[in-house]
Parts: sequence; structure tokens; C-alpha cells
Amino acid sequence: MAIEKIDWGRTWRALQGADYRFIALALIPTTLSYFLRATRWKWLLEPAGDFSIHLLFPPLMIGFALNNLLPGRLGEFARAYFVSRKSELSASLSFATVVLERVLDGLTIVGAMGAVGLFYPLPDWAKRIALLSGLLFIFALAFLLLLLFFQRQAMWLTRLFTSPLPRSWREMVLGMLSSFTAGLEIMRLGPTFLRSAAFSGVIWGVETAIYYLGIKALHSSLSGWSGLWQAVFLMSAVNLGIMIPAAPGGIGPYQAAAILALAAFGVPKEIALSISILTHFIQYTYVTAIGLYFLGREGFSLSRIVEEGAK
Repeated sequence: MAIEKIDWGRTWRALQGADYRFIALALIPTTLSYFLRATRWKWLLEPAGDFSIHLLFPPLMIGFALNNLLPGRLGEFARAYFVSRKSELSASLSFATVVLERVLDGLTIVGAMGAVGLFYPLPDWAKRIALLSGLLFIFALAFLLLLLFFQRQAMWLTRLFTSPLPRSWREMVLGMLSSFTAGLEIMRLGPTFLRSAAFSGVIWGVETAIYYLGIKALHSSLSGWSGLWQAVFLMSAVNLGIMIPAAPGGIGPYQAAAILALAAFGVPKEIALSISILTHFIQYTYVTAIGLYFLGREGFSLSRIVEEGAK
């Protein structure tokens, strides 16, 4: 395992010696990245109406906070639910745009990892992950396109498979599928959709700055372009590692992916672990705090979310 034989004393000393001015500075790209995400979400929702960033930002932050606190990435569903509470938008339509976001994010992250490979030799495990992840997200995008452009056939198949269900249940499923497909309408608007896809690169470019500052805080060697490639590869590996639902907030997989990623650049395990602790801490605590603030403003608590989810 990646964390085996860690010298915890060295890790602690590295954390003590970190330059926390860089960690404080990382609050700027962290904040900016979520406003950029809200902007992209607004664009993806354009076929359904004109939604303000002021409306979308709180549900977005609630969703990311709940992803940090609850297993199974339940925050993605919460985003759709809370934006539907504040507008006439259906939860299934909103959720479709969240799914589309995740596909665009995945393709962008895989592309970033591939870009590093053009300038720096990647380990075999990274090449395999990039290939498999790329195929997965391409398949997901193709599935969404088929669902959009062959909606009639999709509805026919759904009617066929739900025919044994009671009529009310069948109509509910069909209605949810119809709303979900409506959330993919942005893909019919070529230029607008391509703008949203390209903007994903901007979002993850800003995210990369967080990892660069985390590396800089630990005084890791940054010569020439090496620091940039370290940050991009770290960002890619970590976010691919935590996309699979696991522990809340990706605790564990995040650190393991960071150690593996930075090992490709000769960074010792203890330093890589320290970098991952700092970057994860700022993203986890800051985003969670903002999301819980908005959750409380909506009149909800985390315990109520858990109770309603268990019903």
C-alpha cells in the first residue's frame, strides 16, 4: 500500500516546517473554482431557463459539503434537490446536468494527465488509469448522447422494462427519464456546449493552482516546468482516485493517490503525504464549512439529511 512504511516523524516535521502563507493563498483559487463551477452549471442549464449564479452557488456548495461528510457521493443528488426547491426546475433535470458536469470533469482530468505524459515520462500505472478512465468517460458521454438523440427509443425500452410495475410507478419512472433527458438539451447547442466543455479546462486549471501552492508550501524542489507537471499530475491522480465513491471526502484514497503521483517525480512518501494533508485539509474544511452554512440557511441540518435519506 502507498502509506506503508511511512516515517510519521518526518511527516510531522515536514508539516511543522511548511510555509503556511502558501496554504492561506490557496483559499483564493479554491473559492474561485467553485464560482467558476456555478458559472458552468448556469450555462448547462440554459435550455431550461436563465438561472443566476446567486441561485446556483448555495446548492452547489451544499452538494460538495455533503460529498465530504456522507458516503456514496450523495451530495450530487442533494445539489439537484436543493436547486429544485429554490426554482421550478425538476430535480431529475438538474441531476442530468450534474451527471454531464462529472463526465466533462472526468474527460478534462484524463486529458490533463495525458498532457503531462507528453512532456514527462509517466509510470505504467498512470498510463493504464488514464486509458481506462478515458474510455469510461467517453462511453458515458456517448451514452448521454444516445439518450438525448434517441429519446423515443429510450422511452420505448423504459416502457417495456417497467411494464410489470404499477401504472403510477411506471409513469413516475417515465417522467423522471423525460426530465433527465431534458437536462441534456445543452448538447444540442453545439457552440454553447463546447464553451461549457472548454470552460472545464479553466476550472481545473484553477484547481491545479491549489496543488501547486501545496507543493510550494512544503518547499518541494520546483525547477523549471517540473513544479507545473507535479501539480497537474497530482491534481489528475487525486481527483481520479476519489471519483469512485468510497470514504466521505475521499479520505484515504486521496492520500494514497498523492503519494503514488508524487513518487513519479521522486518526492519522498512523507513529503507527498504532507502535501496531500495540507491540500486536502483546506479543500475539505473550507468547502464543508461554506456548504454547511448554506445548508443551515435552508433550514436543514446534517442530521435531518441523514434521517430523510434513511427513510
